[in-house]
Amino acid sequence: MPVSSQERADEIERQPISRLFLFLILKQRKIDKEQAMVVFGALAFGWMAIELAFKPLLDKARSALDKSDPARDPDDVVDDSAAGKSSTADEKTGDE
Repeated sequence: MPVSSQERADEIERQPISRLFLFLILKQRKIDKEQAMVVFGALAFGWMAIELAFKPLLDKARSALDKSDPARDPDDVVDDSAAGKSSTADEKTGDE
């Protein structure tokens, strides 16, 4: 037989304080879970909105990453102009 909310509230008021606290804690946990789900949903919606808003830019960036060579480190590449200057300087010192 379903119990109305007023009957449930009256029953809780007649119970000892420890049961009342337990009820309030469990009710708060339910509210916390609901709030967490709302926050998670808002984050997911925001992520999708950003993905849709910047889709052309993100597609270009992703295709550039797909084309890049992961074995090549741009920081390790020797500048050809700097290498050319040092080799010509060595040749000049060798001729003298």
